[in-house]
Amino acid sequence: MLRHKAEAIRLVHDTSVRYNQSREPKLKDDLLASIMALGNLDRRSGPADSVDMHYTAIRRILKATGGPLAINNPMLNRVSVFFECIYGTSPQSYIWEKADFPRLLVGTNDLLRQIRSIATGKGKGRLDVESPAIAFHSAFCLRQETTLHICLSKGPYDSSNLTRQDRFELIWQLTCLLMLATIIIDYRDEPYRLQAYMGNIYKVVEDVKLSPAETSNNIMWLIQISDLSGEHSRRTLRSAESAWVCKHLKYEMQAALKRWLLKLLTGHKWNRR
Repeated sequence: MLRHKAEAIRLVHDTSVRYNQSREPKLKDDLLASIMALGNLDRRSGPADSVDMHYTAIRRILKATGGPLAINNPMLNRVSVFFECIYGTSPQSYIWEKADFPRLLVGTNDLLRQIRSIATGKGKGRLDVESPAIAFHSAFCLRQETTLHICLSKGPYDSSNLTRQDRFELIWQLTCLLMLATIIIDYRDEPYRLQAYMGNIYKVVEDVKLSPAETSNNIMWLIQISDLSGEHSRRTLRSAESAWVCKHLKYEMQAALKRWLLKLLTGHKWNRR
């Protein structure tokens, strides 16, 4: 651990000197990767104030250079958001801080309104059998026999005695469900493309042969890296923003939102009120 930490510190020093001289985008990515490595090492074995220092450094770099979507390396873009979803807590974050919360809350409410609009048939896409070509809900409907559904719908072993892992698991499930919902929004008028896109996600998850007992952070990573396009980068970030807002909610509200999203994704009939 110390050897990895010393190497990360050396890389941070060397890369920051070179980046200050040239402002080369690749060096910025290298610098971010090195600081993330330090943050993760200290998260596991270092002091809390050291972790906060690394988080703050990453936030400042991102804010000064255009945010996560301005990271040039597609895989580093995914890694940065994945680390945020895994390690970021309500007071701590790689990407956001307290001042960002009002904006992220507005964005989250807008996302949920879009989902509800589609689910109730009030938007462009509709979840009923009258949709053209093929039923929209059939194109997307999260199949209940799949590993994807089994992992994202499972509940805590004992809801009366929640563990820290139970609370993390629910946040990871919510992040995945929100990400899947953003796919609905983007493909609401293209059921054939939606069906093909979902087919690829099913295949990616099934190919790695995850056990249903696996934690949902594995599913989250697989969905995030299943598509390295700019469009999916925006979906990944949007779902991570809303997941960070959800981390501020009580467990009961998080669980209610999970049930709400699962109803949509499994094609249940919706009350149109």
